[in-house]
Amino acid sequence: MRNIMNRNFALFIVISIFLLSGCGPTVTKSVYLSSDFEPMQIDSIVVPLPLDLRINTNEEFGYWEKIQKGAINELKQRGYNVIKLSSIPENIPSVDEELNQIHPPWLKEVKIPSGRYLLIIGLVDFESRFTFGSLATAELTGYLYDLNKELMIWHNKGVGRDGQAGIAGMLLKPLVTDTAIRSSISLLMSGIPIKERD
Repeated sequence: MRNIMNRNFALFIVISIFLLSGCGPTVTKSVYLSSDFEPMQIDSIVVPLPLDLRINTNEEFGYWEKIQKGAINELKQRGYNVIKLSSIPENIPSVDEELNQIHPPWLKEVKIPSGRYLLIIGLVDFESRFTFGSLATAELTGYLYDLNKELMIWHNKGVGRDGQAGIAGMLLKPLVTDTAIRSSISLLMSGIPIKERD
């Protein structure tokens, strides 16, 4: 029994190191990129907390700030200045079909403290469960709007999945969930063009 426990513990450590070191997700093209997207013209991007766009909201989700932080880090790595909001601006719909419009009629009613460009991220789906191990899936959607032109200039999606089998996988459920969320953020933001430094 002790040998089995030692082997499980060793496996736990090995998988933990592997997950923490990570493998970069595949870079994807954006679902939509407007010709009006000019990275050098963007002074800063406003990033509020994500929206909950899930149909089934029964499963508890406590990673809103993690998604926001991950998106901000991705934008900074691509050369953009970021303004973080600790809330969601008023008049933003919580229905994906209303967000996914080139000229959203509701955009003229959105007010933010400063900035012209607004990034809206929504959680479309999330599942984290035990099997004989653990599985997690996180699906995000994102939209970048030019408030001055009342125009959507970028849209993309990101689906992150991770799973580990066996007793070690059950022990690693928080790490499995974290990996799925981080992958979904990375995939979502991978389509943002890089802003070259002067």
